Amino acid sequence: MDRVGKVQTESRCPEKRPRKESVPALGSGAGRRKGNARAAAAGQALVKNFTNSPCRSRGGEGYVEFPDAGSTCAMTIPPELLARIDEAITHYPVSKRSAVLPVLHLLQHHFGFIQEEAIPWVAQKLGLENIQVAEVVTFYPGFRQSAPGKYHIRVCRTLSCAMAGSAELMEKLCEHAGIDRSHTDHHHPIAVSKDGKFSIEFAECLASCGSGPVCMVNDDFHEAITPEKAAALLDRYRAKA
Repeated sequence: MDRVGKVQTESRCPEKRPRKESVPALGSGAGRRKGNARAAAAGQALVKNFTNSPCRSRGGEGYVEFPDAGSTCAMTIPPELLARIDEAITHYPVSKRSAVLPVLHLLQHHFGFIQEEAIPWVAQKLGLENIQVAEVVTFYPGFRQSAPGKYHIRVCRTLSCAMAGSAELMEKLCEHAGIDRSHTDHHHPIAVSKDGKFSIEFAECLASCGSGPVCMVNDDFHEAITPEKAAALLDRYRAKA
């Protein structure tokens, strides 16, 4: 037998092949069940981040616990905001799940952040599971999960502004506002001053690369704010209080 034939013969011998664990195909019933089980476990862990903490009732009854993903929590929505939410949902007649992002944006614009009770409220409003809303809030750092200060500062950190000194600007703004950023992370990027007047976070490109460093204070846009101008910028907003 030639060498090629020998190799071919050996490759067909089942006793010489390493045994492999049988893995159900993704499209098979067993594969789908295993995948669904893993997704459900991950989902429960994610929702736990919200449901383990009490959410504040807006009805003056203190705190209300919602211990599982099927629970709901009281939340007072002004009529004008509710009308805007209902109108936004009409733009997604095929799948209400597509309305999660615009509804969350409307809630954050009104309340300043996504409150814990907003998770089950949005889920119930759109006929979804809590996890389907929670996963959106936790994925996008643009959704704030804690209350910002009265004046929220976003400092651009993209390349042009970074080269112009945005990191130093951030340090000076924190120094003059009395803000400690040591506890921030990807999911909780905002730090708030002790008096609640200012909060701050880094932002990606604010679309003024030729005039960095740039930052925004609420909806006000500020260009060429060097670290030396940080104190004057904060004083401008302190005077408004």
